[in-house]
Amino acid sequence: MDLTNIFSLWKNAVMNPKETFVKEKANASVGIGILYYFIAFLISGLLGMLGLFINIGTAITVTGAGVVIGAAIVGSILTIIGQGILFIIAKLLGGKGTIIQQYYLVALYAAPLTILSSVISLIPLVGLLSLLIGLYELYLLLLVLTEVHQYGMGKAALTVFLPAIIILILLVIILGAAVISILGAVSSGSTSGLVGLI
Repeated sequence: MDLTNIFSLWKNAVMNPKETFVKEKANASVGIGILYYFIAFLISGLLGMLGLFINIGTAITVTGAGVVIGAAIVGSILTIIGQGILFIIAKLLGGKGTIIQQYYLVALYAAPLTILSSVISLIPLVGLLSLLIGLYELYLLLLVLTEVHQYGMGKAALTVFLPAIIILILLVIILGAAVISILGAVSSGSTSGLVGLI
């Protein structure tokens, strides 16, 4: 695997996403996707350490390198879980693709944009650029979902936002139950139940 080819593929995924996703769908590989994420997280971690060194003047230690490698491994595992959740929702919405295709195509753009975000984070006062990159990543995710699962942008958006909507609804229910409980205790004159909350 040639690094020049990897960087060229990443560039194409970011600059010409639709064509690249269509072409690369047949080459999908979870192992390669994990490798791309691992490389991205490793580079991002090293850039983060460089930022600490520049800003604080601390020495980069072997322990720090171990933390970077560990974070790259954990980050790669978390991407599998996150893409797995999106895949389940996509299937519930009638998606036709495979988890392998989805994971690989997301890795094609997520890896280089993760590195780019890490580089940008080293530059003071450019937080807006990170927001723009995040919005572009969201757009690319929607493109991947439409290509892999052969459905429209509406279902792709629902696939992405449904987990957040469910979590928000659960939080509202929990908060509502807590408020009702507190109001019930206050209106009945009992404050003994509130002591534990305070």
